[in-house]
Amino acid sequence: TCTESQIVEEQVYTCGEGGYDCKDNTTCDVDLPSWLGDGYCDDDTEGFNTGICQWDGGDCCIESCNATASSDFDCSDTDDSVCYDPLYSGVTQPTSPVSTTSAPLSTTPSSFGFNTTTYTKECIVGYPSYLGDGHCDATGEYNTRSCGWDGGDCCEESCLHEDTPYECGTNSYVCLDPTYSDGSCQAPYSSWLSDGYCDDTPYNTDACNWDGGD
Repeated sequence: TCTESQIVEEQVYTCGEGGYDCKDNTTCDVDLPSWLGDGYCDDDTEGFNTGICQWDGGDCCIESCNATASSDFDCSDTDDSVCYDPLYSGVTQPTSPVSTTSAPLSTTPSSFGFNTTTYTKECIVGYPSYLGDGHCDATGEYNTRSCGWDGGDCCEESCLHEDTPYECGTNSYVCLDPTYSDGSCQAPYSSWLSDGYCDDTPYNTDACNWDGGD
């Protein structure tokens, strides 16, 4: 949680000045909690079909969907296509490295050179060509699970060394992929943590205590 600095001269920003982008998933935080467990799978709305929100209150798996008499929906649209609950799931959740499309995929190498998986949240970036190019794009949405941690560019062990525009490591590494990361905070500038301004990845991560609470 973002708090004002106790030492005035160290406080650079006022909390919220840079907006908020809360990714701390220790509690279910959705705008419309009444949608949880209402008999309709809200997979297309961010935050609902997640473990911390009990997979939309059970709505996204046939075996767990249990609409009440007062619900607006009756589970008839639930078909297990986005059932991620490990107790019932037949769908594989995103694992790194991943592809840049949200459709069901094969497990053959993609055009970016890193392997695809069976299903992934859509990777939306301004320049898809930046993925898997050997250059670690640590900010924005590139270095995320959905985008295969910048197509593998941000970890030394996963960065491809052949047929890429850049030589791996020239922009250093900001390894957030749990397969290779040691779990430490990868923030390039530690002074940006807890300064009252919400900085995006790699600051706003669990390892960095969500930008020090900013």
